Amino acid sequence: MEQQKRRKKFSPQTTATKRTEKQEQQAPIVKEEIKLSVYLEKFLKHCENQQGLTKKTIATYRAFNERFIRYLENELHITNVEKIDSDIIEIYLDYLSDVREVSKISINSTIRNIKPFFNWLTWKEHISINPFDKIKLLKTDKKRKIPLTFEQVKKIWEQPNQMTYVGIRDNLIIRLLYGTGMRVDEALSLKISDIDFDSGFIYIANSKNREDADVPIPKTLVKPLKQFIHTWLSNEDKNAYIFQNDFGDKLNPGTFQKSIKRYAKEAGIETNVSPHLLRHTFAIEFLKNGGSTASLRRQLRQKDLKVVEEYLNWLPDTVKAEHMKYNPLDNYLS
Repeated sequence: MEQQKRRKKFSPQTTATKRTEKQEQQAPIVKEEIKLSVYLEKFLKHCENQQGLTKKTIATYRAFNERFIRYLENELHITNVEKIDSDIIEIYLDYLSDVREVSKISINSTIRNIKPFFNWLTWKEHISINPFDKIKLLKTDKKRKIPLTFEQVKKIWEQPNQMTYVGIRDNLIIRLLYGTGMRVDEALSLKISDIDFDSGFIYIANSKNREDADVPIPKTLVKPLKQFIHTWLSNEDKNAYIFQNDFGDKLNPGTFQKSIKRYAKEAGIETNVSPHLLRHTFAIEFLKNGGSTASLRRQLRQKDLKVVEEYLNWLPDTVKAEHMKYNPLDNYLS
């Protein structure tokens, strides 16, 4: 009887069953493949909620990364993020250069806007190696952006028809950009409550760098701004946008950009005029008139000091004059 129990206990069938159970326990867990588009949405949500990036920046990230993902899926049939290495990225960049004939500047923009996504993937440990660590920006010839003269800017702001709301509005925006160095989106995001005529400052709540800032109101704009708000916005709420379209909504930056190009053309100016060129012109004129780089950096709300220092290249005469005045050799020997 005891032998029968033992035979039953150690029967081949019982041993085979245990072996099968052990094999099932040791079977490798297959990791579910998550689509790149799903990761991208998580990354963009992180940019919005955790990093507090602007809607414009997030929209740019989305556009560049969605194009990249479409190429991977449609051309290379890659949907697994772990299969993307530096070679794959170089294939995509070569495609942009050779097939799409994209410029070096645009390719560098592509790298700058996709790399943060892969930085996040690495940080979240969705990938072990960041393939963008081996990707370098292309060397490009820097073209000096020639600033406008005061006469040119004046001709541009004289083009809008001062007998219409749109003309008065656009004239004021042009002078505001030229006199403050504001970004066009900052100017068009201004609300009535952002203007403090008593202190003489404009409050900017939606700066590109997500930092609130106060910008002095140019003296020659105080009266026109007051008059514009009194004439056209007297019945508006304090939270209403100052520069509105025909429907009472915030004026679109793209719409204004088209308008300023048209005004420049009407003024006979062949330069590629844009709102950013007015900001560029403001910076150079600010330094020419004696402003410091430290003050300019604050005026432009620019974190990178190197960007501000580049404007000094436009002031060779000023640099020479200061050198002759302050260099120690001449000071001690003369």
